[in-house]
Amino acid sequence: MRSGVVIAGVILMVVGLFFLSFMGVMWESYGGLEAGGVGFFFPQIIGLGLIGLGFIVFIAGLAASPVIRTEPRTVSRPQIVTPPSPAPTPTILAICPQCKSRIPAESKFCPECGTNLQPKKTAKKKAKPKVK
Repeated sequence: MRSGVVIAGVILMVVGLFFLSFMGVMWESYGGLEAGGVGFFFPQIIGLGLIGLGFIVFIAGLAASPVIRTEPRTVSRPQIVTPPSPAPTPTILAICPQCKSRIPAESKFCPECGTNLQPKKTAKKKAKPKVK
């Protein structure tokens, strides 16, 4: 039930009853058609129309589904969880055999002189089978 619509319907019906009872009497006392009016039944037509409209609005207000007010929805956003950063590992320094500067141990080349710091791999030569 929507109470505002129901109240509006009741008000329309009361105004219609007012037109039926008081305006009809006033209309006749001022002469009705003889005084240049639009017709004897004018206040009655308006009154009945307002009562009918008020009744329709009243029933519509009773039949309307109630307004259910809910709290506004809160949109939950996924939380971005960053894993804890590992403890900083101490950088192990090495010394370049060529220029004697301190360099990170994982370096492949010396940043100062460019010396290759990777151990040299010796390639074993495969013996080719002799074809007779």
